Amino acid sequence: MIAKKIVDRINLQIEREIYSAYLYMAMSAKATDMGYDGVAKWLMIQYHEEMFHAMKFFMYLQDQGALPVVPKIEQPIVKTDSVKGLFEATLEHEKFVTASIRELLELALAEKDYATETWCAGM
Repeated sequence: MIAKKIVDRINLQIEREIYSAYLYMAMSAKATDMGYDGVAKWLMIQYHEEMFHAMKFFMYLQDQGALPVVPKIEQPIVKTDSVKGLFEATLEHEKFVTASIRELLELALAEKDYATETWCAGM
């Protein structure tokens, strides 16, 4: 049985992954509006990747017999008017999400949840 502390943390990660997807979708719209269709397409690919990650976490909880939560997601705000700014924001956000996964892995280690540890290490 997976510990509630781990379930709660994975549900937080689901929220973060979906927020990431929404952020990249908003960035894609901004890139299209600026006339950078190639950048917009790349950002939309990132949207799909983040949603895939969210679903992996969602399915992992179900596979463990735990209840995944469908989170309420804040509307992302894109604060740049340049392609460089979009990529800088993307890099910073990816650092945040990667650190969040590492925190989850560290929690799994501390809780001696070897199944989640192994699963997270593959993310």
